[in-house]
Amino acid sequence: MARALKQTKKYIEQLSKTKDITIKGTAVKAVPLTNGQITIIDAEDYELISQYTWYVSKEGNKHYATAMVYCGNGKQKELRMHRLLLGLKSGDKRHGEHKNGNGLDNRRSVNLRIATSQQNHRNRKARKGCTSKYKGVCWDKKINKWKAQICLEGKNRHLGCFNDEIEAAKAYDKAAIRYFGEFARLNISNKTLTF
Repeated sequence: MARALKQTKKYIEQLSKTKDITIKGTAVKAVPLTNGQITIIDAEDYELISQYTWYVSKEGNKHYATAMVYCGNGKQKELRMHRLLLGLKSGDKRHGEHKNGNGLDNRRSVNLRIATSQQNHRNRKARKGCTSKYKGVCWDKKINKWKAQICLEGKNRHLGCFNDEIEAAKAYDKAAIRYFGEFARLNISNKTLTF
């Protein structure tokens, strides 16, 4: 109990060091987490999140701001900051999604949105250990070309074969925009795409 009280006092001291920042004209706060990392939130959300002690939890290769909350009957459960900010209650099957893929960027105004499991999957990065660094692109040894494909309703759809890996990535991006809309995770920045 004394250890928990000491940690709580230390966290309250850290919260007093919360910094006000402006990013692209929007007021945000950099909130310290218990292990020295920070999460950023919209300034207007500070009062809500300051009621909890936040730490960094890791899921796969992503980090999230997380708090432990008591459920009554002596049990605790994890509460993710992005789910709290989006109003997603325990048991809600929808996902709180970080548009930019950074689980510590909890700005509701520009980075958080509610998504279905399928929409959340569409916004994932390319898997590691593949033949290409681009999502939806792989090297086909049989024909010595880059193959572009996209998964729609559980089935891979062939988009074409290319001599150039970047051209295959652009083909995927074009299809992702068409089929996934705002949930498309693009390989190449919008600014450099030409279709």
